[in-house]
Amino acid sequence: RWMHRSFATSFAISNYVSYGQIFQSKAIGEPPEFSIIQEVYGGNVRRTSPYECQEGQRPGWVLTISKYQEIIPLLKDAERYCLIKHNQARLVLNYLELDKQECLSFAIAVSMHNQDHTKAEIDINRMTDAYVAGLFAAEGGVQLRKPGYHMRLTISQKSSPKTLKALVAYFGFGFSWKKAYEVSCGRGVEFSRRILPHLRGQKLPQLQLALQSQLRRRQGGRNAKRIKEDTEYAKEAAKEIKRLKRL
Repeated sequence: RWMHRSFATSFAISNYVSYGQIFQSKAIGEPPEFSIIQEVYGGNVRRTSPYECQEGQRPGWVLTISKYQEIIPLLKDAERYCLIKHNQARLVLNYLELDKQECLSFAIAVSMHNQDHTKAEIDINRMTDAYVAGLFAAEGGVQLRKPGYHMRLTISQKSSPKTLKALVAYFGFGFSWKKAYEVSCGRGVEFSRRILPHLRGQKLPQLQLALQSQLRRRQGGRNAKRIKEDTEYAKEAAKEIKRLKRL
C-alpha cells in the first residue's frame, strides 16, 4: 500500500503546478494516473479548455486538489517519499502553524528553498522502485531507435540535476547527461522489470511494447527467418509506441 502512495506522490509532485492543480496533456480519455491519485488523495478532474493552455500545449486534463483535508496528506507524503521537494512540503506544513505576522518570513524561506532545491543532495536510501516508477510516469520517455530498434529509456529532470546522478547510483547502471538519465538495451530490460510492477498510466503500454521487442531480440538460436520476424515486430512496436504518445 505504501508503494502505491509512493508512486502517486512522485507523479503528483512531479506534475504539480500553481493553485493545487496537476496537469496532464496528450490524453483522449481521463488519465489513469489521476484515478490513482484520487484514490489516495481525492480531488476533482476536469477537461481543460484551449484558453487555459500555455503556448504550444494542447488541451488536456486537470486534477485539482484544493481541500484542506486533501492537501495535507499529499504534503505529508511528499515530505516522506519525495527526494527533491520534501523541504518545500515541510515548509508548507509548518506554515499552517504560523500567525499572520510570520507569513512574510515564511514566504522568504519558501523562495529560498525554491531556488536552492536544485542543489539539494539526494538520499538514495530513501529512493524506491515505486518512486522511480512515478517519476518515469511523469518525466519518462520510451523509444525503439533505428538502426536496429534498440530500446532507449530516459527520465528528464531539469530542476534537480542531482536526481539524475542519484538514479545512476541507485540502479548501479545507466548514465546521466545534461538533463536526463538514460538506459538502453539489456540495462533497459533490467530497469523495466524493476519499475513495471509499480507503473501505471500512459507510459505502461509503451514500456511493455519496448520490453517485449527487446526480449525477442535477446533470445538465442535465431535463424534468418526469426531475425526478420523480430525486426518486423520491432518496427510495428515502434509505430505503436509513437501512436500511444499522441493519445
